[in-house]
Amino acid sequence: NRQIDARYSLAVVLYEAGKYAEAVKECKTVLGDKNSRYAAAARFQLGLSQWAAGDVSAARPTFQQIVKQDASRKPHAAYWLARCDMADEKFDVARKTLIELQASAKDIPNAEQVSYDIAVCSMSLDKYQQGAVDFEAYRKAFPEGPKFIDTLYRQAFCLHKLEKYDACEKLCRQVIAAGDSPVKQAAAELAAESLFLDGKYAAAEKELAELVKSAKEEVSKLRFAVRIG
Repeated sequence: NRQIDARYSLAVVLYEAGKYAEAVKECKTVLGDKNSRYAAAARFQLGLSQWAAGDVSAARPTFQQIVKQDASRKPHAAYWLARCDMADEKFDVARKTLIELQASAKDIPNAEQVSYDIAVCSMSLDKYQQGAVDFEAYRKAFPEGPKFIDTLYRQAFCLHKLEKYDACEKLCRQVIAAGDSPVKQAAAELAAESLFLDGKYAAAEKELAELVKSAKEEVSKLRFAVRIG
């Protein structure tokens, strides 16, 4: 009489362990029992597991069903529907959904991630001016957010695309000064490129020379050397 309870719990454990296909199977078993008190939770867990497994085409209708039938999980499912759109590169649709979700209430789920994803959608649509605004808005709303440094770099990239090289380089300096991060090297390269395109050749040459020394791949060294030339 505890089989379904155990299977739902097992689905959650499998999901947390990264065994998404197995989690999907257990969720479907739970949903096969019409009298299960875990049906609603299992359906949401199914959607999460399908998305994590890379099966966006299966996750989408699961989240759509939750949006229609489960009021308590509707905001969560709406967010993941937007993530499905992002995965399918429907960034305009995803951004609209995320903005509506952000405006719907103050205590939305994943508020920090929603703000970040809005900015990513803007940048992915090549709307660099909007992207720069959105990434800055993230940092104002979440000054302690885990993606603070990442948004500095991404905003710098947007400014670079807008040919605002001086502003771009200043943001890159903040990324570099923050210490080790996944985007530190990319920020150093972007700063050097901004100096180059801004006509500050002496400063650019110095930065590029340092990049040649630190580059681990021969292709990168050659690329920086060409820029120095």
